[in-house]
Amino acid sequence: MAKVLPPEQAEGFQIVLKVTPADIDFLTRVIEGMDGMGMVSTVDPSLGLVVIWVTPDTRDEVLAVLATFPRPVEVLRR
Repeated sequence: MAKVLPPEQAEGFQIVLKVTPADIDFLTRVIEGMDGMGMVSTVDPSLGLVVIWVTPDTRDEVLAVLATFPRPVEVLRR
């Protein structure tokens, strides 16, 4: 499983989310299907806790997708 880095180490590179556990696969397919926009890692599948690894160049675009995502997404850390 993935690890959530401390904020000072993850600044700009990790977006931490909580989704419905059943939606983890859907989220992964959408984000990873966006031509390298981000990579999804599951931190805790039972809680629906995931991390999206982004670059400073793709971060804002991934956040924009999450803002209009068709399933419930709670952004815990940007």
